[in-house]
Amino acid sequence: MERYREYMRAAGPIVARHGARKLDSCIPEEAIIGEFDADPLIVVEWPNQDVFEAFIADPEFEAIRHLRQPALTRSRLIRYRRV
Repeated sequence: MERYREYMRAAGPIVARHGARKLDSCIPEEAIIGEFDADPLIVVEWPNQDVFEAFIADPEFEAIRHLRQPALTRSRLIRYRRV
């Protein structure tokens, strides 16, 4: 978890500069129905897909991207929309 916090500290200002914002974060504790084993969940709202793609291509993000992968055992990046 500390390694992911390091990544978040480095990525946070870049994310904010691109107009995104963290909506929520949580650590799963217990599956009530079914089996579920998950890493912490972080929900970030992006203005649109183009802005997200600009973030991914940002040279400043490229320089710190290496911090993310070793901090996670399983990683999912899921795009969703509100209904």
